[in-house]
Amino acid sequence: MMLCDINTRYRRMICLLLIIYFPIVSAAGLSASPPSAFGQEHANSPGSGEGRVKAEAKNHHDPPAPLPQTGMSAAVGIDEKLGQKIPLALTFTDEDNQALSLSRAMQDSARQAITLNNIGAVYEDLGDRQQALDYYHESLTLRRSIGDRLGEAIALNNIANIQAFLGDRDLALANFQQALGTYRELGSLAGEANTLNNLGTHYSTIGDKQRAIKHFERALDLVGTAGEPAKEAVFLNNLAAVLADIDKKQEALAIHQRALSIYRRIKDQNGEATSLGNIGTIHDTLGDKRRALTYYRQALTIVQRTGNRYSEAITRNNIAAAHDFLGDKAALDEHQRTLALRHAIDDKQGEAVTLGNLGRFHDSQGNKDLALKHFEQALRL
Repeated sequence: MMLCDINTRYRRMICLLLIIYFPIVSAAGLSASPPSAFGQEHANSPGSGEGRVKAEAKNHHDPPAPLPQTGMSAAVGIDEKLGQKIPLALTFTDEDNQALSLSRAMQDSARQAITLNNIGAVYEDLGDRQQALDYYHESLTLRRSIGDRLGEAIALNNIANIQAFLGDRDLALANFQQALGTYRELGSLAGEANTLNNLGTHYSTIGDKQRAIKHFERALDLVGTAGEPAKEAVFLNNLAAVLADIDKKQEALAIHQRALSIYRRIKDQNGEATSLGNIGTIHDTLGDKRRALTYYRQALTIVQRTGNRYSEAITRNNIAAAHDFLGDKAALDEHQRTLALRHAIDDKQGEAVTLGNLGRFHDSQGNKDLALKHFEQALRL
């Protein structure tokens, strides 16, 4: 039954949900045409293609997790970030605060700047970007005071990442460009590659896809020279996401396959699942739902094995969407499993999306009352 044939309250409910949740974007922040009203969610992604890369690891404590690559880790601050990483992050913050107090007492500005960066990185992982920005700025000030040019570029990159996320595009671009110039002056190929990738993600987010492609390609040239396969795979996925976004899907498929090969060669299961999900998504958008399901199921097997429940929820959502399109009854079971997962990991936004998908499913089956119940639950979240 068409939306125009149902009662006004019901139509308003669906339209409001469409406004709130359509389209779902990939972790990389690259939108795609979803196969249903609320649709598929990309494995790649932002923030996240794998999106931006932090300029500096958190030194002594960087807990293992899929790179907000968007490794199918689609949104910072939920899933394992809440269920698993917050206790670790809080511990790390406590350790860093002790280190910060000690370095201040010793007047060790270099160590103090690194520690401030680490605390900022923890807050960023927890989703408190304003707090992270404050620590990164403090780190930047210290690094400039002691003439630490490499540290200055690191801080600028981290600051720009957050500014880009918060929508301060001009400031972000200026800081990325300043960091890039510094890395080039210092001859840091790794820093230059990271910043080119971040600029590519930034340009993609603001809709300048051609400029994004150029930056990703330049980043890939540098990282290939440096022999960093894991980072090369991240950049490949980012490039492929932009190509898919401008309807160069066959090119995107080939590049995702390259990333998949790298991840398998270096035995990176999170990356492998990400690439499998990305390949499935492209087949999905091309209309080959059966082939998409084959890749989604491979990705599902991996994320279940690694215990990445957030990624499992994204993958099950995509499986359900494909089944929905094909008219398979299996869609209902996958939607319900996705809903249970998202509730368990306290992913409110994902839970609302899945409730909307369940509403659409019941609508298509003629169960209007049940559909309306799910839509109302989604709006309450």
